[in-house]
Amino acid sequence: MNVVCIKWGQKYGAEYVNNVDYMVRKHSTVPTNFICITEDTTGIKDSITIKELPNLNLKIWWNKLYIFKPGALPEGPTLYLDLDVVIHRNIDEILTYGEDDEFVGCRDFGQPKMWFNSSVMRFNPKSHSHIWDRFDADRGEALKLHGDQNFITKVMKGKPGTITFPDEWIWSYKWGAVRGERFKKGNIAATSKIAVFHGIPNPPTVKDKENWIKENWKCD
Repeated sequence: MNVVCIKWGQKYGAEYVNNVDYMVRKHSTVPTNFICITEDTTGIKDSITIKELPNLNLKIWWNKLYIFKPGALPEGPTLYLDLDVVIHRNIDEILTYGEDDEFVGCRDFGQPKMWFNSSVMRFNPKSHSHIWDRFDADRGEALKLHGDQNFITKVMKGKPGTITFPDEWIWSYKWGAVRGERFKKGNIAATSKIAVFHGIPNPPTVKDKENWIKENWKCD
């Protein structure tokens, strides 16, 4: 089972990559190969598999679509994770959810009926390279959308072989666990597994970090 993250630019340092790798190992029993796609390997642990991120002439989050480019990743079931996540419970169910060739999305936190959130996705590079192919065939049209997750939604939502993770597994630290109710924070649900820190704050900058963050967002 592959677990992949992508790091570009200066927004996130190597500690984010190392921490996500740590949390995956801490909270799973499924054998995994942790892969980081990046143009800068400085500070990333030697145990992490590195794939080079070429210059795609893309701005900000659009680089994420490279994970779907043919040949970018090994074939087989793959879990993608953004770097600004905190895994706080066992994710075996997330790693194994769906069939090997299905695309598993995460419903958006603010507009769950409309979009996927691309912070957590399960896919197979062999089966879903058409996402990159479609993007690359008409970048101009794709880039009219707000971001990568809007494009992924456009290509995959409602298509055969596309399913979504249960909402309660993946939640927004900024907005809480209830989809569609922004800024209505609440306690961590008993079934939640991954907190997504989209926007501000990021895990290491949470003031007086809550215990569950301190216990999980740290390198070994």
